[in-house]
Amino acid sequence: MNNNENMSGSADYLRVRVQPEEDLISDHTRSYLDIVFYVVLQGVVTLCGCAFNVLNIVVFVKQ
Repeated sequence: MNNNENMSGSADYLRVRVQPEEDLISDHTRSYLDIVFYVVLQGVVTLCGCAFNVLNIVVFVKQ
């Protein structure tokens, strides 16, 4: 068995084993997860911004 046959066999195996995405997550759950992801992302960005502001203040005070 050469490398090309092995790779196509792996792709066929994955194609058979993986379910379509729409079967795993409903549209309602997907929209809910999109909102949760956006809120978590905004929280992380805000937290990083606050941390950098505190670091900026500390560096400014030490000057």
